[in-house]
Amino acid sequence: MNTARLLLSLDFSSPPREVCILRYGENKTAYGSFWLSKEGAEEAVRRFLEHGADLPFDTEHLSEEPERASTPEMLAARGWFGLAAREDGLWLVAPPFFQKPSDGIFWTEATRAAFAQKEWRYFSPSISFRQDPEGKRWVVGVTSCALTHHPATIGQTSLLHAGKGPAAKDEPIMDDEKKIALAARTLTGKTDEGEVRGALEALKQKAARADELEALLAAEKKQRNKAEAQALLAAHKHKVTPAEEPELLKKGEEDPAWLKGFLSVKASVGAGAVVAQEPTPSQSNAAQPLQVAGKAWEQLAPLEKHNLHQRDKTLYDAMKQDFEQRQRARL
Repeated sequence: MNTARLLLSLDFSSPPREVCILRYGENKTAYGSFWLSKEGAEEAVRRFLEHGADLPFDTEHLSEEPERASTPEMLAARGWFGLAAREDGLWLVAPPFFQKPSDGIFWTEATRAAFAQKEWRYFSPSISFRQDPEGKRWVVGVTSCALTHHPATIGQTSLLHAGKGPAAKDEPIMDDEKKIALAARTLTGKTDEGEVRGALEALKQKAARADELEALLAAEKKQRNKAEAQALLAAHKHKVTPAEEPELLKKGEEDPAWLKGFLSVKASVGAGAVVAQEPTPSQSNAAQPLQVAGKAWEQLAPLEKHNLHQRDKTLYDAMKQDFEQRQRARL
């Protein structure tokens, strides 16, 4: 990104409310031509709004080169302004962060007095620009504007009536509503009020369509998961009892991968089910332990108990309780 300073003729007898600093197309200066497109003007306004601070009028660009100031007073602002992209070009307008649009550019009392005495007649904006492959310099930003004694504009129209720009709508000083409007302009990249409203409506509709699409995708995913879960249960009928199926189907709709892993390890009905062994004659009066895969609680290895807890906590708790009851019965 490049920067430059343009020296433009003001030739006014009173401080202007608004000033058009650049017209669309070619703007000739002693330092060569600078070009402005509508897109470039809108980008300049967008940069200004995103930065969120009014821009200063200073003396001879001292705010950007403070080392040249011999006293702190020389760095004081002469005024404050904002930017607006209009039908004919880029304008300096009322600073939106503390002044009403109808009030125009803010000038200090000392600067107003200096204008009345013709102490200042010209100004020089500091601009940012991009250079295209053909060498044209396209303006895309404004960072400040200086009062100066050295105009260097070529063919610049006199701005004696610079304050007579398009009428601005009277709005409240930067209250919450104005902040929302500023955020809307930043979000949409638009500056015209009507364009901002239109762009916001389009974004709202786009968001609504996105929500609808997300809901459709979620429903489709749920249906796909259900079909996958049903297929898994059908393929493992020998491992699932009718009582277990509804709960497993519900879990499978939420996470088919979980169901697949569960069924791959689960024992077949009968093979790994809880069974009660027929008592032998010598055990006819003894309580028979609950078993899983042919083993009672005390016969399970620690890892087997851990896996049982992860796989079927209800059975885990039942077998543990059964073991404790059998232990107490022996005492």
